[in-house]
Amino acid sequence: MVARSHDRTSTTAAKRGPRRAEQASPETDHRDAFHFGDRLRTFRKQRGLSLERAAEMVGVPASTLSRIENRKMSPTLDLIQKIVRTMGLHPYDVLGRDPADGNHGSISVTRRGSGDYTELPNILYAPLHPDFPQAAIKPILVTLFARSVREYGGLTAHAGEEFLYVLQGVVEIHFEGRPTQRLEEGDSIFFDSHIPHAYVASGRAQAKILIVASTIDRPFDPAR
Repeated sequence: MVARSHDRTSTTAAKRGPRRAEQASPETDHRDAFHFGDRLRTFRKQRGLSLERAAEMVGVPASTLSRIENRKMSPTLDLIQKIVRTMGLHPYDVLGRDPADGNHGSISVTRRGSGDYTELPNILYAPLHPDFPQAAIKPILVTLFARSVREYGGLTAHAGEEFLYVLQGVVEIHFEGRPTQRLEEGDSIFFDSHIPHAYVASGRAQAKILIVASTIDRPFDPAR
């Protein structure tokens, strides 16, 4: 989904965590929420990395990774990208269960109430078919809380194309050097993902959207 950040900003999402969780619970059809910090600790230990060594590789203080792992800090998209690239992770490692836990084959079905979602700053990501990690398209159900480009984590870009359909609420798609597009329920947009972009929820409530993205580069590598 994301590959390059053009606005390196901090977020106050951690402070809004309890409120966001209360809002999200009745809106979500998925069983379990995974915080990025939980995944970071798991992947770090699987790779035999100490907290200090992992922090050195990523280029941040060990205290920063410790705060993320202990849910005391919500990382920006820019920092998430650094961690993912450094540890050689796949986006579904961040956004859902390990693809190895899924059923590999030519058909994949995700039933309502049977999926999982991952909490990132101001966003809940629910990959619909993580058992197809090498698929050319990535369908993801997103619950969006970000109210500004800053809260979203800045403009991002990646290879391929992107389709977005608004299931609930109102969404503004901000583009670098292009007019902002405002979409309501039932509206959709298709665009070149190389264009730096950000999603913002507009109105009084969070927005729920379906995103289908394609990519020709290794996920989370800088767009060419």
